[in-house]
Amino acid sequence: MATMENKTIGCIIMASGQGKRFGSNKLMADFLGEPLLASVLKATENLFAERIVVTRHVNVADYCAKQNIGIVLHNFPNRNDTVRLGLEKLSDVTHCMFVMGDQPLIKRVSLERILQAVKNEPDFIWRFAFEDTLGAPVVFPRKYFAQLKTLPEGKGGGVLLKKYADQVRTVSVLSSEELLDVDTQEDLQKITQIKISSES
Repeated sequence: MATMENKTIGCIIMASGQGKRFGSNKLMADFLGEPLLASVLKATENLFAERIVVTRHVNVADYCAKQNIGIVLHNFPNRNDTVRLGLEKLSDVTHCMFVMGDQPLIKRVSLERILQAVKNEPDFIWRFAFEDTLGAPVVFPRKYFAQLKTLPEGKGGGVLLKKYADQVRTVSVLSSEELLDVDTQEDLQKITQIKISSES
């Protein structure tokens, strides 16, 4: 659903995690024969005006470059740096969706639904949810970009989600599994089994 309306929305894929709990670079860990990051790249393909992968990992940057996906390779330490660098690289867009690179069960149909919500009500901040559980991705209108570029050290967009809670709206995903991310080897094993079960 790469509509003209979506072509005003940018996408920043957050891929700068150091993987301390995982023990290595989790984004390139094997997930059913492909790097973990590949699932998010496939789900977001052709939905946006531009995609930028922000990472501190050379192998992630090389993998994305081979697919002609925009990259920012950096060595800054904090989440606020990842947000700022992505926005500085992004072209002129009306909104930006922030997607976590370690959510491999995210479904394209859910991304299309949140993009439709942004189209219908563009002034709000939109995010995924399942029942009472809130999660990522999150879409911010351009009026918040300046504040996103100057987040407190070590903080992410959650600061603005709290500050402007009355401006946040949610789109329900099909299952809570879409909101799962990978922090540990055990998480990866669990998510792999969920994926296998869903396809059997």
